[in-house]
Parts: sequence; C-alpha cells; structure tokens
Amino acid sequence: MGETFRQVLFVEPCGLRPVQPGDWRRGWRWLRDAITGRVQRAPGSKELGWHASAEPRILPLPFVPLTGRSWADGVNGRIALRRLFAALGTQAPGRTILWTSTPAPLLPGLLQRFPRRLLIYDWIDDYRLFSHLPGRVIETQDRLIRDADLLFASSKRLCERAARMRAEVRSPSEEASVFFLSNGVDLDHWTGAGVGSERPPAIRHIPPPLIGYFGTLSHWVDFELVAALAGKNPSWSFLFIGPAAGAGQFDRLSPYRNIHWIGQQPYERLPELAGCFDLCWIPFVADPVTEAINPVKVYEYLALGKRVVAPPLPDLRKLEPHVILASGVDGMERAIAQGLAPDLPEQLHARRLLAARFRWETLWAEAGRRIVKHLAEGGDAGNVDQLP
Repeated sequence: MGETFRQVLFVEPCGLRPVQPGDWRRGWRWLRDAITGRVQRAPGSKELGWHASAEPRILPLPFVPLTGRSWADGVNGRIALRRLFAALGTQAPGRTILWTSTPAPLLPGLLQRFPRRLLIYDWIDDYRLFSHLPGRVIETQDRLIRDADLLFASSKRLCERAARMRAEVRSPSEEASVFFLSNGVDLDHWTGAGVGSERPPAIRHIPPPLIGYFGTLSHWVDFELVAALAGKNPSWSFLFIGPAAGAGQFDRLSPYRNIHWIGQQPYERLPELAGCFDLCWIPFVADPVTEAINPVKVYEYLALGKRVVAPPLPDLRKLEPHVILASGVDGMERAIAQGLAPDLPEQLHARRLLAARFRWETLWAEAGRRIVKHLAEGGDAGNVDQLP
C-alpha cells in the first residue's frame, strides 16, 4: 500500500474481545503507545525505500477494554474518530479509502460519522469460527459484508458467501464488487531462512523425522487425529509451535512422548525453526466452517521449499501435488509417509516458485487494479497515486 497511495495510516486494532488478566504485557505496550499519542512510522518502511510522504504510519488508539459492550464500543468509536481526524488533517474528509480486515465493534459508530471515498472490507476469516468472541463482532462482520463498496475475500467459500449476503440487500451491479484475493506470503522473510548444521536449542532434543505445525492451537485443530497418528507412529516426532487458545487445549496430547510443544515463538524465528521440519502439515478439522479457511501458513511452508500435508480444503486444491491432501487417520498416515520420502532439489525449487506466485506484492497489485477500476466506473477516475 505504501508504494501505491500518497499516505497510509495503520490504526492499531483494539482487539475483538474484552481484555483478560493474561493480556497484561500486551496491555502495557498498548497503554504506553496510546498515552504518548504519537503516530509512529511502520517498522521497515525506510529499508523498503518508500518516499517519506508514503511511509506507512501507525496510529495507536486508547480504548475502553470491554469490546462487545455497546456503551464501550460507542466510546471507542468516538475516540477512533477524533484520532483519525487529528492524524489525517484537513485533506482527509471525502478523500480517504477506509480499508478494514477486522470487524471491530467500534466500526459501526465510526462509519456513521467518518466521510470517505470508499469502504473496503478485506474478509480474511469467518469470525463465526471463533466461538469466544462477543456477538457484536459477528454483527459487525455481517454489516461490513453488506455495506462495503468493495469486498475482497481470502477464500473461494468466503467469496461465495459474501456474494449471497450482498445479493439480499444490493443491486446486481453492486453485488459484483466482491473479489477473491488469496492469502499470500512475505517471500523475502521465508526464503531467506537457512537451516544450519545444528537445530536451534529449543528443538535440538527432538528426534527425526520432524512433522511440524506452527499457528494457534484452538478448536480448529483436530486433536483426536493428532493423538491417533502419534499413537500409531511412535517413531515420528510431531512438533507444535504457537499459543494454545484456551486452557487445557494441549493437555489431551500430553501422554504422547513423540508430541512436542514449544509454545509461541517470535515471528523472526519461525523460518529457522520451520526450516528444520522434515514435513509441514495442517491438522485441521474438516468441516463446513474450516472449508472457508485459506491458511496463510501453507504459502509460508511452500516458500521454505517444504512438502505439506493438509486436509482437502477447497483453496488448497490448486496447490497439488506440492500440497498432499488427505483426510481421516489412515489417509493422513499414508500422506505423511509419502511426504517423508526422499526429496529432490528440483522439487524444492518448484515449491518455492509456486509460493512466489502468492507474494503479497503481486496480490496487492491486483487489489490496486480493482480499486482503480471501481473508482473509474463510479466516475471518480483520479490517478491512484494521488489518493491519500
């Protein structure tokens, strides 16, 4: 975005659930930034060579940490509105493209009062999947789907669902403003990873072959499948990297000595750790809800040159045979055995080439073309470079 628009302002999200006691570290960082009120330069913008006027900036927001309660959402919306007007200045009204990818319940109040050129909803997850979130999050998601001028959906299933919902309230021409925009990968971050002669200390004790997963451990992970595979294949090591959403999520796997969990790791370390995987996998439950997922991690796995085993999610079919699709304990077991077979350098290279098709720069270029076309068809055909 920083290479396309004159100004880009990232607004720090205030979260989609009320703050809990375990959030104190995150809360302290937020409080420090919000009290200062400074608009910060986005990390890495200088290294990317953006012109000073186009450098993405970050706007921290003070907020009432009770997301989902109507009075708190109203207060947070008014705070966000004042901060936006102060940060954008006099040129903003009527010229701003408002792009949102999280259905924060403060948004309905903000949208009523904030003049804009376009509202774009980047629908990356169906938040019905997250059962712990307040109902107002789902209400905001549905409103954004109906009201956005342009909607980008990260999976084909979300795209189809958005089109059906918009057909109920919009004209046929407006329904067409729904586009598939795949998830992708920061290719430089992942292809720059190298596997050293020794594994990192956190996983050095785990015997090969190493079947790895990184990401949040929540109800979309098929823990019964993981336990069954670990029990049938004691010579395989299963490694999980990431936070567990909810107490006791991982406890059911503790009896298995070949299952290892090292918790959440810094994003900067993930390529080094995942570079040690002998096979990457996505042990998701296969159901109508997870069918709407187009997991970012699959493109990150491929950027590392790794074979991937995953359930037959619709958006992964285009990645075969580099992603081996399987379901059920027996099917997954065969797929993992196939994925652990000796690899060839040309296959590794082919997987990296496949990942390169989904680099964020390429995907954003397509989104930018859609935005310009939409403005032109609406009689607002200015040069996109002149948009704040």
